[in-house]
Amino acid sequence: MPYFSHFFIHTLFCWLSSAAHATLRRGFTMPAIRPSRFTVIVLLIVAGAACGEGPSEPTPIGTPPALNLTGTWDGTIGQPQSNVFFSARWTATQTNSTVTGPVNVLRVSDNVAYSGTLNGTLTGTRLQLTYTVPRGNVPGAPDCSISGTSSIEATATLLAGLMNMTAPGCEPISLLPSSVEQISLVKQ
Repeated sequence: MPYFSHFFIHTLFCWLSSAAHATLRRGFTMPAIRPSRFTVIVLLIVAGAACGEGPSEPTPIGTPPALNLTGTWDGTIGQPQSNVFFSARWTATQTNSTVTGPVNVLRVSDNVAYSGTLNGTLTGTRLQLTYTVPRGNVPGAPDCSISGTSSIEATATLLAGLMNMTAPGCEPISLLPSSVEQISLVKQ
């Protein structure tokens, strides 16, 4: 039903039920009436009870529920069989469209482990991520800092895409100063 028609009918019911209610408050006793009139009056009074609120806007059809990325995500950053292949665990907390949390990474081949943060903004199913490992957080490479940006596809259980990485000062642990790496995380 078009909005105007809905509004008109709603207003009419509110007006009629207010008039009926005012008449009953003045001490008017209702004479015996036919059931059809009585039914109409009862319906008007019941409809008028809903008049405290205006007409509501309909929920759009096909609007998907918002993703909730809060939780623990395990997976990998990098290409298998390379120096930039790390297992990762992200503990994410989501507030509205902002997702933040610490990430711990480990290169299994030589036990290089460090921590940083993954922060992002979720728009629909796209997650804009920023990866940061501050200088001094990487053992064996005190001048190493790592950063990355990505726009990845997000579902309730999987985050996957490519991340543009920079890693200045990370040569002691065999990381390239600049690379594009795969990121894949699965919600636990």
